Amino acid sequence: MDEQRNEEGLSLGEIFRVIFKKIWWVVGITCSVALATVLVIVLLVNNLSSQYRLDYTLEFPGYENMRYPDGTSYRYQRVVSLDELERVKGTDEEFSAIDVEKMYQKNDISITVDTENTDKTYGIYTLTVKAGYFANEDVATRFLVALASTPIDYINDVVQNADYGFYLQSYQNATTYEEKIFHLANQRKYLVNKYAELMLTYGESYRYEDKTLSAYVGEVTQQFSEATEQMLSDELKTNGYVYDKQSYRSEASVKIAANNVKIAENEAVIDALESLTSVSEAQAKRIVTLTEENALLERENAEIEQTLLKLDEEDGAYSEGNEGFSARLQGYHEALTRLTDVYKAVCSFIYETESDVRFDQYTADTQGAVSLVVAVVLGIALGFVVACVVVGGKELPKYTKAKKEKASEQA
Repeated sequence: MDEQRNEEGLSLGEIFRVIFKKIWWVVGITCSVALATVLVIVLLVNNLSSQYRLDYTLEFPGYENMRYPDGTSYRYQRVVSLDELERVKGTDEEFSAIDVEKMYQKNDISITVDTENTDKTYGIYTLTVKAGYFANEDVATRFLVALASTPIDYINDVVQNADYGFYLQSYQNATTYEEKIFHLANQRKYLVNKYAELMLTYGESYRYEDKTLSAYVGEVTQQFSEATEQMLSDELKTNGYVYDKQSYRSEASVKIAANNVKIAENEAVIDALESLTSVSEAQAKRIVTLTEENALLERENAEIEQTLLKLDEEDGAYSEGNEGFSARLQGYHEALTRLTDVYKAVCSFIYETESDVRFDQYTADTQGAVSLVVAVVLGIALGFVVACVVVGGKELPKYTKAKKEKASEQA
């Protein structure tokens, strides 16, 4: 069967024979075009169309309630907020070239959650970002890993910097023994409640340094129990101890004066009621009430005056008792301070142990990119076509002309 011929009367075989006579031209052009094609695909096409993807699982105490340890709401969308992008950018010098503002404004980064996951104690997330923002895969991977870890970083920061001793500080600022006892009691209640929250999630038998959570609660209530609180309050009421003598003297004079004004007002009302020719049952009850109130006010004034006399004593049982009472309260404060530090250590351990971000693989997957092998194959194919066109366009006219001349001579 005759070979298929073109309009010039050349067969396909003749065309390729002519072209392959310039085989090094063909090879050179093919390689040049192939290299250019690969570079365009890798540096331009892939950067514009491909994305990095990182899948991970996030878990921390309170995740089931979408709450951080400080009570603030956990919102996974915040991971790709501009604030977080800029914060993570500042953690590594190699991130400095990443245009996070453009990334955020162009919506070139996103986070999604696996809605089919029914377990409420952890979440499965996917971070996706356009590849063109990164110098290479390693930088992209480390940037996405840092972003995914931002909730854990926040938790660690909260736990380490939380003010667990607010009531202890209030104790230091208090100017009366009543207030100091009140703040010590509140610190005990705070620690007991915080341990209760941990036990609700992890159970009473959860251990830290060979002690259970329930044992730590026992230490708190043993050091400053409700019975201790009541005993101190009763002792203070009985003995009338004063913490700030100067402040007490100033307040005492004001209190006595105010009580005397109230007593005088009550007596005026009583005199007015008793002067009536006829006193109703309600008016009689009113007289009794005001009389009892005055008796209480006079007793309070007497107690204040008696305490003022004791304050002037340099020595004696009252002075020694007052100093001893102050020292005991300070001892309870120191004990609760130590136990507060213990709670912080327990809390830090639990959040560090139970908070975790796990990656399906510690390398960001590339999506939508043309592989290097495919790019090379495409480049070679395109290069060969271009080489054939270029060499054929140059050599085939010469061959055709020579062929025609030879045919004319033979004719």
